[in-house]
Amino acid sequence: MKANAAVLAFMIFLPNNIPHSNLQKLQSKHSSFANQIMEINPKQARRIRIATRKLLKDPNICSYLEGAKRDFPFIEKIAKEYGIHPDVKYVATIESGHNHNARSHSGAVGSWQFMPETAQDYGLRINALIDERKDLDKSTKAAMRHLKYLLKEFQGDWPLALSAYNAGLGRIKNEQSSQGIQSYWELKLPEETELYFAKVIAIKMIIKNSPQHASVRYCHK
Repeated sequence: MKANAAVLAFMIFLPNNIPHSNLQKLQSKHSSFANQIMEINPKQARRIRIATRKLLKDPNICSYLEGAKRDFPFIEKIAKEYGIHPDVKYVATIESGHNHNARSHSGAVGSWQFMPETAQDYGLRINALIDERKDLDKSTKAAMRHLKYLLKEFQGDWPLALSAYNAGLGRIKNEQSSQGIQSYWELKLPEETELYFAKVIAIKMIIKNSPQHASVRYCHK
């Protein structure tokens, strides 16, 4: 991550009186996802600012933090079993706010917001009696398998893999082909998908530093 852009992203929500040495420490800790150092250009920095502001203003932010506290240990355990970096847990926060019964207008369900077709591809049962997308254990294992597949398709590139998690593998591959661009940082994608990775980075920074945010400090009382 370029230093200026990283500092810009962090200054959105860190207290004004935080020592510079501490800011540098936070920057080094959070300027990557799954140990991949991110090269943030001004456009991406803007996306992170937008995502951070929206999350901090979300009336359900305390619920997200409580859900993360509850679910993260379990997700980290499953991620380790599948050889996935534990940062993947922040995807569940963005997808559902850790509401195991969450349902989107498009029909995605559960903590990991699986669409029916993808869920069934990974062995999750969906019928009149049961919907295993709502089962944290089974859906998390399915999500790990799906993410491993996406990572393999994009040679371990997390921004592209997460964009495909949001928009679908075919959509990202088609955009790469039609635009003649392979890099996530240069691709033009639908607005929701362009903001998706920024939202994951933003929620990671917010959760890691939530006691320092005036907007969410009360959640810990």
